Amino acid sequence: MVNDEFASLLGLVHTDNGWRRINVTESEEQIQHDVANRITQLLTKNQYEDAWNAGRVYATRPDIALPSMRALDSPAEAFAEIGAHLLLDPTVATYVKPQVIDYFRDRVFPTFAAPPTPGL
Repeated sequence: MVNDEFASLLGLVHTDNGWRRINVTESEEQIQHDVANRITQLLTKNQYEDAWNAGRVYATRPDIALPSMRALDSPAEAFAEIGAHLLLDPTVATYVKPQVIDYFRDRVFPTFAAPPTPGL
């Protein structure tokens, strides 16, 4: 089950062909396709770090603002990646939209915001 609010915050919409970015131009779709092909080429050459970096550079651009290309696959994938990055990467606010961070803080990790109550 997909949370439409979360998908919208990410800028993703579900189509007959799967998840796509909202309001993306044809030229931007081509760029994304080219990056995906480049990643595939690097992976077939066992150049895993280069493949990760290529996807990360593309996906962390301000207009996309996700941890990696893989996060564009679906809101579920993005949820998992963003959640992990929020817990492990102190620089996450430099590449994830503030609204998405607020979503996690308010709905996913609300107990992290409040200090523990003594004796409970």
